[in-house]
Amino acid sequence: MTVLEKTRFITIVFHGDLDGVASAALLARWASQTGRRYRLVHSTVRGLRRTLRDVVNTLRSMGGGGIALIDLSLQGVSDAILYAQYLRGLPAAWFDHHPWPEGAEEKLRAAGVELHRRRDRVSAELVAEALGLSDDYSRMLVEAARADDTCAPGESIADKWRLVLRYLDDPVRAVKALAAGDLWPEWAEKLYREKGSEYLSLAERVAARLRVYEYDGVRVAVVPMEPGVDVCTVQKLLWKKGWSPEKVDVELYIYPRAVSIRTVRIDASCIARKLGGGGHRRAAGAPLRYSYGAAGLARQVAMYAKMCSQG
Repeated sequence: MTVLEKTRFITIVFHGDLDGVASAALLARWASQTGRRYRLVHSTVRGLRRTLRDVVNTLRSMGGGGIALIDLSLQGVSDAILYAQYLRGLPAAWFDHHPWPEGAEEKLRAAGVELHRRRDRVSAELVAEALGLSDDYSRMLVEAARADDTCAPGESIADKWRLVLRYLDDPVRAVKALAAGDLWPEWAEKLYREKGSEYLSLAERVAARLRVYEYDGVRVAVVPMEPGVDVCTVQKLLWKKGWSPEKVDVELYIYPRAVSIRTVRIDASCIARKLGGGGHRRAAGAPLRYSYGAAGLARQVAMYAKMCSQG
């Protein structure tokens, strides 16, 4: 049972990675099958304030409706307070598996928002469980989302969708295709063939930048990234070349404004929190507020890694 069953019109606000897209598709399929109407709205985490404000204003002008927020994490308690004000009085459900700041859940629950959050699930699993979706196609969507989110070894449809979503102007198109039962539409295959070589060549150049630093016994691998190149794609290329994350304590994938942290021995979320971010035990991220340089950031992370490993 979910609060979304109380409304006949649902605005689905979703994140544009494969987990968000697959989750939105699951909810859209359920809405269609149960005679409900829905609207799809893509949002980034940073853009959620404006997106949610506009969605709520539209719903109130229409006389009501429900809201589902999917795979969109909270950046701070102040955001939770604002979103609680927006959503109060509306049937609203939030599906997410990312870490949230302490106190954020309480603010939203107090406003009547239904929360589906588990760190050991991807968002698509949470949607499927809440709606009771256990058919073969729903399970395929969940598996694709999980394969993308966990960067599962081996090849899967998730690898293709990961590339296509990088080049797709509006992920709503992908949600509509998946919701209609088309796991890999012709237009996606065409885009994959057009952009695949270009994207993989860029990822190959990025993977070649891998460097390893060692500070006070902590080994840190650093890969300077390019905007638009996905960490998982680079990881898989490195694995094919014989690289193993077991060779180091921490892997850093550095973008111009953020760093993605991967670990097998130390809690990545602990390191990320010290950098002002968060995440999961094996994968986390943080903004880059200062210009460290690769070696400087590796030194800083090595210090944090040692602190985290000592508890």
